[in-house]
Amino acid sequence: MMLKLEKNLYYTLNSYHKLGSPQINSFNPLDKLSISSFSFHFKDLDKTDKIYPKLISWIENFSGGLPWIMHSYGSRKNYTIEPLEIYVLKRKYGIDYISFLSKNGHEEIAVLSQKDMVKLCGYIKKKIFQASG
Repeated sequence: MMLKLEKNLYYTLNSYHKLGSPQINSFNPLDKLSISSFSFHFKDLDKTDKIYPKLISWIENFSGGLPWIMHSYGSRKNYTIEPLEIYVLKRKYGIDYISFLSKNGHEEIAVLSQKDMVKLCGYIKKKIFQASG
């Protein structure tokens, strides 16, 4: 189920500008309660291109079940879209965030992120249409 949701995000972003190297990172990828993040960059665009701050703003202003963030790690070319809570756990625990989620339950975040992914794609599509029109 989750793969379908991430594909929707891929197609949504790719309709805005051709994607370079999309990558889906998933906690419990075989679990129906998976939590994913989506890493990407736009093909032939520099990391400082004006398209990124616009998209970051859209993601931050999205009103879903969870707050979302779009960020980049230092000089890496890719940006990542994920629930803010996952980003915070990654920053706090590093790779051990997976262990933390496993021990403390992740069901609520997973369910909300799955519901949000559909709404987030619709929201981004709407913003793309408004920006182009």
